[in-house]
Amino acid sequence: MKKKGFNCWRWVRGVLTVLLLSFLSKGSLAASDVLVVASLEHYPPYSDHDLKEQGFCPDVTKTALERAGYKVEIQLMDWRKVLESASSGEADVITCSWYVPSRESFLIFTRLLHANRLVFAVSKMDSFEYTRLEDLKGKKVGVVAGYGYPPDFLDAPYIQRIVGPSVEDNIRAVATGGLDATLDDEGLMRSQLRRSLSALAGDIRLTRGAIHETPLVAGVSRHRADAAEIVERFNAALVVMAGDGTLKDLRRRHDLIE
Repeated sequence: MKKKGFNCWRWVRGVLTVLLLSFLSKGSLAASDVLVVASLEHYPPYSDHDLKEQGFCPDVTKTALERAGYKVEIQLMDWRKVLESASSGEADVITCSWYVPSRESFLIFTRLLHANRLVFAVSKMDSFEYTRLEDLKGKKVGVVAGYGYPPDFLDAPYIQRIVGPSVEDNIRAVATGGLDATLDDEGLMRSQLRRSLSALAGDIRLTRGAIHETPLVAGVSRHRADAAEIVERFNAALVVMAGDGTLKDLRRRHDLIE
């Protein structure tokens, strides 16, 4: 009975995939103009000039749009310019954005690309695992000035928050015992431990538990008359990519997962 149910699900999933691919193929000739996709720079592993395919966000966004029948031009810039270009219509699409309701005045957001997870980097000799804020009592936790940490973490009086000059410096402090932990984006720290901090990869681990998760999405400028159609086709492509393993492969390519 279980095998029969499994085969039925595989058949249904196959039919849905065929229908989605059929939907994506329709109107691809009409979608022949080049979409300008703006993404921020200096945000590894998500988006930067010297990353493979310019980082995860440009890579996954370009892949989905091309599967939906569009041609794509990626442009990297500072975040203020990214938002301004979408608001003015200079850019057709932005990527690497958090879902922020106020931005819906000039953007139509897509499905989730990835979830930014705030986790702790700790020594591999430390058995610490995060489950709740109270776990941080008595610990020296590294933070970086200006980062958007959750209010409950910032307001907790029993957490000793130590401001460091950068995430890299905080991870080094964890390795030398100057900090018990440091809190930052999981993808960013994983990337650094494989790149600039590879010498410390054997000494540092990331916690499984996250203190916060934020949806990472793309958005299409409302200046485009076909913005809703672009989002619909983009989302359909993402569904197919999730089903055929492409999305998981892209996350692995950019060090977002093991």
